[in-house]
Amino acid sequence: MPYRTIAGEKMDIAKLRDAGIDYEDGLRRCAGNDTLYERLLGMFAQDTNYAESLEAFGRQDWDELFSHMHEIKGMSSNLSMTNVYADAAEIVALLRAQDYDAIASVIDRLKVSYTAAVDAIGA
Repeated sequence: MPYRTIAGEKMDIAKLRDAGIDYEDGLRRCAGNDTLYERLLGMFAQDTNYAESLEAFGRQDWDELFSHMHEIKGMSSNLSMTNVYADAAEIVALLRAQDYDAIASVIDRLKVSYTAAVDAIGA
């Protein structure tokens, strides 16, 4: 079945996969409970860490950016959001290395992967 429901609407599993969300792995992490997994995806899409991380990046507040990116990294890992996780993990690593000049290009990639994921979730 290519669709699941969330809040009365259908969630397109193929679209989630195309956005870098490993639905089967996420479902496994939730013990096969698709309602729980999709609710958690919806909660991720509503979370404020992404918007706050962009604000912190704009202010070059590296400590705050680290905090938000670390949250995004953890949530996206737990939800099997491979593209978002890869970008957030790279930003966390760059912040740890204090390689601030390299962060902008990865932030640009994260904007694409995050937007694709949230669009696929449909929240």
